[in-house]
Amino acid sequence: MCSIIMDKDGDFQVSNFKNSLGYYYFRKVGPGKLEYKICNQIIQKPHQNIVKFYIVNSISLDMEILQTPISINGESQALKLITDMIGARNYLLENGIVYVDWKLDNIGWSETDNVFKLFDFDLAGTFDSKTNKWIDEPDKLFAYKNAMENDIFDPVGVDSFNFNIMVNELLIEH
Repeated sequence: MCSIIMDKDGDFQVSNFKNSLGYYYFRKVGPGKLEYKICNQIIQKPHQNIVKFYIVNSISLDMEILQTPISINGESQALKLITDMIGARNYLLENGIVYVDWKLDNIGWSETDNVFKLFDFDLAGTFDSKTNKWIDEPDKLFAYKNAMENDIFDPVGVDSFNFNIMVNELLIEH
């Protein structure tokens, strides 16, 4: 096992060092302000289907290493992934976080916990769950842009639109 460090340019380095808590880790250097805010919120109240953060600060994010990319073999594994991501999505929405960027590239497998986990919060945002209005709107890229092209602008609608696309693709394939 080893640690993996991703710099601001997306380049990777491998290290034999453990973090100050004694774990090998994946380190993302240079999170944006909103990503830092969201990850800091998650580390305070973890969820079994969200990557485990070890250290969150404005310089870097240290998190558990997940098996990626994932490959889905059969209907039962696809249903497990969907069930695990429904749990992650419900947790995020209950805590005022809209993930937006739902795709298999942002999901890893935890061999330790035997579950699928969501990671990569750089395109997530926050919202007021009472009014369904943005507090911190994410960049209007990729998945968010796709929802807007379908006249969906509210936080939960944007999240639902992209989550449903991912689920439908999984169901069709498996």
